[in-house]
Amino acid sequence: RGRLPGAAAGAVASFAERTMRRTAEWRTDRSAFSAALRVCPRSAKLNQQMCTLLTNDGELARAQLHCARAREIDPSFCDVDQSEGHLRLRLGDIDGGVAALSRAVLCEYTGESALRSLLKLRELVRARVLGAGATPPAEAATGG
Repeated sequence: RGRLPGAAAGAVASFAERTMRRTAEWRTDRSAFSAALRVCPRSAKLNQQMCTLLTNDGELARAQLHCARAREIDPSFCDVDQSEGHLRLRLGDIDGGVAALSRAVLCEYTGESALRSLLKLRELVRARVLGAGATPPAEAATGG
């Protein structure tokens, strides 16, 4: 009889410790994705999400690995195009970034967001060109 409460207390303590450990894994996106990737390393979605997270954090070499892994796992997974587009832009590969975002525009899940990114990029380029005193192509062609 006296052993059951002790055994129950031990079980509760064990479960509490496991819960605390798992809770820590979910405190941030990075820790959650890292924990999930340990369980499902062949998930295209998790690798794509980690690519995005690492790109946003400026860890571009590691982000490239996760984008490449996501593409390798599922070449038809179109969410990767948007993540790759942002990654390539951060790497200074404007042509590659525009190409990837252009593919992402066709994706049902990322199309609108990718289009917003391309429009923002257009505005940045336009501001840089106009800031340098150049005439926009349409105005140059029409003379006005």
